[in-house]
Amino acid sequence: MFIAVSVFALLTVHIAAEIPSYINVCGRRDPNINQCILDNINNLKSKICEGLPDLDIPPNDPFIIDEIVISDTPNTKLYIRNAQVSGLCDFTIKSFHADIDNLNYDVDLLFHQIRGNTTYDFNISLLSTPIAYKGQLYITATSYIHVCGLKNPNFDQCILENIENLKGKICEGIPELDIESNNPFYLDKLTIFNISMITLFVENTQVTGLCDFVVNFLHLEMDKMHFDIDLLFKRIQINATYDLNIRLLVPIASRGKVYITTDNVGANVSVDMGLTIRHGKTYSYVSQIKINLDIKGYDIEFALNEEQLSQLHEIITNFIGKNQQEIIKTFKPALEEAISKRIISLSNNMLKHFTYEELYPDRT
Repeated sequence: MFIAVSVFALLTVHIAAEIPSYINVCGRRDPNINQCILDNINNLKSKICEGLPDLDIPPNDPFIIDEIVISDTPNTKLYIRNAQVSGLCDFTIKSFHADIDNLNYDVDLLFHQIRGNTTYDFNISLLSTPIAYKGQLYITATSYIHVCGLKNPNFDQCILENIENLKGKICEGIPELDIESNNPFYLDKLTIFNISMITLFVENTQVTGLCDFVVNFLHLEMDKMHFDIDLLFKRIQINATYDLNIRLLVPIASRGKVYITTDNVGANVSVDMGLTIRHGKTYSYVSQIKINLDIKGYDIEFALNEEQLSQLHEIITNFIGKNQQEIIKTFKPALEEAISKRIISLSNNMLKHFTYEELYPDRT
């Protein structure tokens, strides 16, 4: 907030020296004065963090706060000292209005992420026993999860916006929420066929494209802790190691890389959630996910050497290439189960950081 306020101050106070070139003069009678000031804010916000020596403004990233008193009572004293706050220059202006006649500005900001590195000093007297702690404290406040009030008439839309905000970040990884990078998305060993004449496994599977999806439908029933979602993945690519054994007149075994691409994959997802109590607070968790994938077809390529190619070309062409729906029918349940388990793990890693009330307060 200091950065934004500093920008407004620069635009309203009298500067004795020549106005710098990076500040655009906004005439009071300019019909687009709001936009003119808004452009100045966007031009200045990073410069104020870096510092403006010609305007006697030192660097402000990190922004230093000497002391904050959290509590100061006879039994409890909690202070934050030497706080270094970063991220104050990375904000988006959601709305802005300038009342020049009254020198009043109203602005609604969204800080994408604020990080704090500080020293805490904690003293408490419990049953006449003093307890004192002092040490480093690291705080990260993110803005990509929007709180959705249970009484919000657009509750589904609020959740949908959270999905849109989070899908790319989950693939990149969110360290502060214990979520590692998921692009590619890794799966353990999957069984495609395990019958008398043929066994085919894939392992070390890397899946990409799971963040590039469109939400066709979303509905939540919070009283039942259940929601349904219909997705369309534009393209899913799989890079894996296959292990193939065929028992015909002559046994044939092959192992190597396989590459699979499938487009426009539909997914109908049903999610059940539950509530649990930890340290007197209520948290939500994902208890079950059912996924029904609609895989219409695929392109598959095996990395074969010349000897393998001569042995397996006809088998691959006739069996795997011409029986796609049969293979999909066999392979799909294992893939759905593996993805469901992984999503449950990722979701619960994130949900454990927030109480139910924090995510879904009983308000609009």
